[in-house]
Amino acid sequence: MVNRSPVAFVSVEQLAAELKRAGGTAAEPVVVISADAARATSRDPRHGGCARRRPAAHYFHHPGIQVGTRLLEKTWYRRAGLLAWLLWPASLAFRLAVALRRLAYALRLAPSRSAGVPVVVVGNLTVGGSGKTPLVIHVAELLKAKGWSPVIVSRGYLGGAHRGREQDAPPRAVSLASDPAEVGDEPVLMARRSGCPVWVGAERAAVALRLRDEHPDCDVIVMDDGLQHYRLRRDVEIAVVDARGFGNGFMLPAGPCASRARGCGPWMRWSRTAPTR
Repeated sequence: MVNRSPVAFVSVEQLAAELKRAGGTAAEPVVVISADAARATSRDPRHGGCARRRPAAHYFHHPGIQVGTRLLEKTWYRRAGLLAWLLWPASLAFRLAVALRRLAYALRLAPSRSAGVPVVVVGNLTVGGSGKTPLVIHVAELLKAKGWSPVIVSRGYLGGAHRGREQDAPPRAVSLASDPAEVGDEPVLMARRSGCPVWVGAERAAVALRLRDEHPDCDVIVMDDGLQHYRLRRDVEIAVVDARGFGNGFMLPAGPCASRARGCGPWMRWSRTAPTR
C-alpha cells in the first residue's frame, strides 16, 4: 500500500488517514493490528512478525509456524548433521507409524468415507507453509471457469467455545463476514478470493457430507491441506513443494517430511532437494 515500513494501525481514524494519504486505493491487503498488540511491540513496527529483536511472546512468531518448528528448521533445511542423526531413531518410528496407518486405510481396516463427488486434495509433504492456500484458490477458480461448482474444505481454526477441542466442533460454513479468530484467516481469505463456498472442520469427512446437504449443486470438493487425512477418500492429490524442497530428507522429528516422498532421503544429491514451485 505504502512504500515504507509496515505500520501498526491502532485506530480506524489512523487507518483512514493512511488510506487517504496513499490516494484512497490500496494495491496490497491492509493488516490492522490491535492496540494491545501495538503496545506489546513497543510501538516499533520492526518488532513484529519474524523480526530479530528480543525474546518474543506468542504473537511475535510467524503465524502458522510453531515455535518449535522454527527452532528445528535450521537443522532440517541443511545437510543432515549431528542433531538430525540423533533424532533419526525417532524418525524411523514415525515413518513406521505413518506406513502402518496408510496400510490400514488401503486395506480398509480403518474406516474411510466417500463424499459422493470428486475430491481434489492440495497439501504438502513437509511441515510448514509451502503455498497451499494460493494454489487452492487457483484450482477452485479453474474449476469454476470450466463449469464446475466447487466447494472448499479446510480444517481451519475453531476458537470460542471450541478452542482446544476442534475434534468436537461441528462442521461450519465460512462467510465473507466470518471472524478469522473463530474460523481461521486462511478460510476467510479463500472465501473472499475464490467466491466459492468454504467449510471448516477437523473431521473432513463429516464436513463433506454436511456441505453436500447445504449445497446440492456441489459437484467437486477442493480440500485444503488434507494429504494425511485418509478418512475422506480422494480422487486427485496435489503435493506442493516450495524452493526448500525436502530439506535433509528425514521424516519428523529429524527432518521436515511428514510423508515419505519417492527419492527423498539424506543420502540423495543436494541439488535434488531444491525444486521450484
